[in-house]
Amino acid sequence: MRGHTKLDRLARSVANLMTILQALVQKRVGILHPQSRHGHHDVDRKADANRPRAVAQFEREMMLERQQEGIAKAKSDGHYKGRKPIEAQRRQNVLRLAAEGVTRAHIAAELKLGEATVYRILASQESQSCSSACSTPDFLALSS
Repeated sequence: MRGHTKLDRLARSVANLMTILQALVQKRVGILHPQSRHGHHDVDRKADANRPRAVAQFEREMMLERQQEGIAKAKSDGHYKGRKPIEAQRRQNVLRLAAEGVTRAHIAAELKLGEATVYRILASQESQSCSSACSTPDFLALSS
């Protein structure tokens, strides 16, 4: 049985690729690299197999670093402001409908919000109610 894939698409990280290669070697599966005349059956050849993945991982990390730098610069210049907050009335409608027992999916559909937004509003309300209710410590008097 034969299959093929690019090595840089086979795994999500170099460590993951090494795990996959090790499992394949244990199962006596040969790996042929198109740029090599030999299969990757031993440790020395595995290093060759890792090079494309290592380069791809390095490039990805560099791209993410540049992206974070760009976001930081845009924020400092006032161009990147993030998500617009949900209006107070819509938040109240979410809380009211949830209190009435309406499902999260129906709330989202009715108010034209994403379900994740509904869950986020309800979670923030729960954390606010807990922070005010949970801020007063309850003491238990122990007798000796």
